[in-house]
Amino acid sequence: MSTATYSGPLTGPESPTKAAASTKAAASGKSRLARFFDAMVEARMRQATRELAMHRHLLPENSPEKTGSAFTSDGRLVR
Repeated sequence: MSTATYSGPLTGPESPTKAAASTKAAASGKSRLARFFDAMVEARMRQATRELAMHRHLLPENSPEKTGSAFTSDGRLVR
């Protein structure tokens, strides 16, 4: 009786998803803490954009901020 071992993708020390995630993290060159802070900044910017949109009705009708002419394509205010 011969004993053959299966050497498929699930027998390794890491699952395929962990290996892909660690490869992606290594390719970006950022630490977990840096990626966390970047994600936090992105979330806060989205929240600020939502807050501004909720209160835009309070601006005067002819203001450039309300008409959108004072904003760039990425949503930043032009000064």
